[in-house]
Formats: sequence, C-alpha cells, structure tokens
Amino acid sequence: MTRHLRRLGYRFNRKHIQRLMRLMGPEHKIYPYLLRDLVIDYPDQVWAADITYIPMARGFMFLVAVICGVSTTVPHYGVGWRSGSGSTTRNAPTKHLIF
Repeated sequence: MTRHLRRLGYRFNRKHIQRLMRLMGPEHKIYPYLLRDLVIDYPDQVWAADITYIPMARGFMFLVAVICGVSTTVPHYGVGWRSGSGSTTRNAPTKHLIF
C-alpha cells in the first residue's frame, strides 16, 4: 500500500499506513477455516473457486476457475464479458461450467 501511495504522489511511511489500516479494521468478514481437521487425501474431495475481474474500456471480463484441492488442477473454468449495460455473455473457452 505504501508503494502504491508513493506512486500516486503521497509521502507516508510504512508505519503510518499500518496504523491507519489498523484503525479502519478489516473491510471484509473473516470466516473460520473449516478444513483444519480434515485429512484431504483423494481427488474431488475438496474444491475451491476463484473469480477474477479484469476491467476493460466498456465493462469487464471475468475468469471463473474451479480448482481441485488435492491435485491443484483446474477441471472447470469459464471466461465471460460484462458490458456497461449490464448484460453478461459467455465467451470460449468454457469447460463444464454454467454461469
């Protein structure tokens, strides 16, 4: 954060930024780790998902990926486009994923 602010022309040291971030608190809810005591030892036992938004000139693109917790492969993924008007379209490649 300090480097980003310096690039924007602000001059704050690291400790000042840390203090401000502590005062603001977390911006999102912190959930407990539910898999702590689970032994993950076979494929398809645990899955994770990620959505990444990429800003574009007129809307944004997004990549959705489902990841296997054991093999860390990506068996399901999708790429889509959302225009400024709010409509969503799917673009190839999409593998076994329904929006």
